[in-house]
Amino acid sequence: MSNAKRSINFAIAFMTVISIFTFIVPMIDFQSLGESTEIIFPNLLFFLFIVLFSFLQFLFRLLLTSKHYVKDKLFFTLNMRSSKLKNRTVLYLGTIMLFLWPVIVSKNISLIKLGNLLNLVIWILVIEALVYLSNKHTKIHFMSYGILIRGLDFRIDIPLGDSLLNHSGFYSYHDVQSYSIENNYLELVLFNNLGTIQGYISSDRIPPVSAFFESKGIRKIVRY
Repeated sequence: MSNAKRSINFAIAFMTVISIFTFIVPMIDFQSLGESTEIIFPNLLFFLFIVLFSFLQFLFRLLLTSKHYVKDKLFFTLNMRSSKLKNRTVLYLGTIMLFLWPVIVSKNISLIKLGNLLNLVIWILVIEALVYLSNKHTKIHFMSYGILIRGLDFRIDIPLGDSLLNHSGFYSYHDVQSYSIENNYLELVLFNNLGTIQGYISSDRIPPVSAFFESKGIRKIVRY
């Protein structure tokens, strides 16, 4: 996915969440909830900035890539190799910031209670579930006219100009500079240092896949 589309995706998700937080959340009468506010409000923030934000970015990717997924044009599909640590980092940082925000604002560390810590653990489990779904169900589809990465991709993508790594989207074979296969690990290098597409490939698929790439004019890099 190009940086322009990544920026649009981020902007739509961010503005939607901020709009809900700014205009809808204040309409909730938290005073009537009594002590339950201490549980409901933090969880509402976690839901908006973790779950809803991830879902909106996923929905945008799904809509953007749906037109490219044509079963009759599909040659083969590979599981992607993704940086699980990188996928977790943004979600963890966001969760920890939301967790510590009351302490930062009030400068009162006593606001951190056992219930809050247990709540944080629950949301870490939610993050792990999102990471698991994203890595297991986001696939690399090799179509007759390009490479399509799509699936249940709940990864939060912040377009900071970093190199792409298995970002959902469509990539023409003309965008691929070279490929390498080592230890059942396939790496496609995109032109202009745009990034890489990385996946796992079984031994029996290596010969036909190599022949397929050669037919597309993609050169092989042999690493020693």
